[in-house]
Amino acid sequence: MGLYWERGSICWLDAGDRTSTGKIKLGGETRCGFCGNKDVTQKLVSHWFLKFDAGLDAIARSVETQSDESVRNYLASQVRQPLLPWDVSRDNYLGTRMPNGDGLFVYMWYESLLAYAVGIGKDLDEVSFDHFLGKNIIYYHGIVWPFLLSRALGKDGCSTDLSARGFLRLDASDPEIVDIETALKSYDADFLRLYAVWKTPDKMADFEMRTGDLGSFVNTYAVNKIGSLLHRTRSILRRTGVTTAIPGTDNAELKESARRISSELDKKHVRGALLALFDHVDVCNRQISNEKLYNVSGTYNLNRIAYMAQSTLHPLYFFMPERAKDFDIFRLDRAGSRQDTRMGESPRAYCLVFDDVKWNRI
Repeated sequence: MGLYWERGSICWLDAGDRTSTGKIKLGGETRCGFCGNKDVTQKLVSHWFLKFDAGLDAIARSVETQSDESVRNYLASQVRQPLLPWDVSRDNYLGTRMPNGDGLFVYMWYESLLAYAVGIGKDLDEVSFDHFLGKNIIYYHGIVWPFLLSRALGKDGCSTDLSARGFLRLDASDPEIVDIETALKSYDADFLRLYAVWKTPDKMADFEMRTGDLGSFVNTYAVNKIGSLLHRTRSILRRTGVTTAIPGTDNAELKESARRISSELDKKHVRGALLALFDHVDVCNRQISNEKLYNVSGTYNLNRIAYMAQSTLHPLYFFMPERAKDFDIFRLDRAGSRQDTRMGESPRAYCLVFDDVKWNRI
C-alpha cells in the first residue's frame, strides 16, 4: 500500500482525485489534502491483514440474524462477493506493537474489542452486543467484529446486532444547534436530547437540525403533549387526596399503546419508540376526556390514572433522564424500578410525592 509523508504525518493514498476519507488530493501533482503542501515523498510499507476465509460461516450467521433490514441487506451484499483482506496494523501509531512488525501497531479498534470482552466480566456466550453506529462503519461491526469474536475468541454463539443511522448534515443545519456548547446556553439539555431523537431516522438516511424545528417540536410535543399529560394525571391524583397507588389497568387499548413503545425499543427503533410514546400519550388523554376520568374516584380508576402516568414516565427516562424527574410522582429514579422488565407485568404499590414543577414553552 502506498503512503505519502508530509512533515512526519501519514496521508493514505488510494486512487482517484481524492481518497474516500479526503486525506489526499491527486492530480498533476501530489499534495497533502489537509494543508496543500507539495513536499511529499512516497514510501511502501508492509502491513498485517486479516483473511476472512476461515470465518465465513460465522460472518454469514451474524448477517442472517441482523434485525435491521437495511443493515442485513447491505451486509448480505458484501458476503456474496469475495471479502478482501482487512488491514489491522498502523505505522507511527500508539498502543500495542505488532509482533515482528517493524514499527507497526495494532489498530486501536481491535484492542478495544479485547477490552470490551475483558471488561464485561462474564462468559461472552451469555452476552448480546447491540451496536448503535453510523452508516459508514457497518462493515467493520458487521463483518470484522463477528469474525474476531469467532476466530480470535472462539465465541460463535455471541449475538451481535447492529442499528445504523445516517449523518447529521452540517451544511444544512443551524450552527446554533450543531455546536453543543452554544446550544446548551440557549436550550435545556433534555429538550435537545429529545429533539435529536425525533430528528434522527431509524434508518441510514442523513438528516438536519434547525432552530425553528427545535422550538416548534419542544412546544408542541414535549410541553403541550407529554408535559400536559403528566401534569394532568398528577393533578387528578393529588386532587383526590390519594397517597399510594398501584399503577395498573385492564384496558386493552391502553396496554397495547404502551406495549408498542417497548416493541420499538426492542427493534432498536429509538425514534419509533418516541413516536409510539406520543401515540400512547394521545390514547391516555383521549380516554381521560371521553370517560371524564378527571371527575372519578375509586381505586380502580385511580390506579388506571397512575398507570397512564407511569407508563409515560418509564420510557421518558430513556429520552429525558433529568426532565422526567419533574413529573415523577413515583420517584422511579430512586426506587430502582426504571429498569423493571415491562410496564405493568409486576405492579407494586408506590407512595406518591407531588411537586409543582411545569415545563415552559421556548
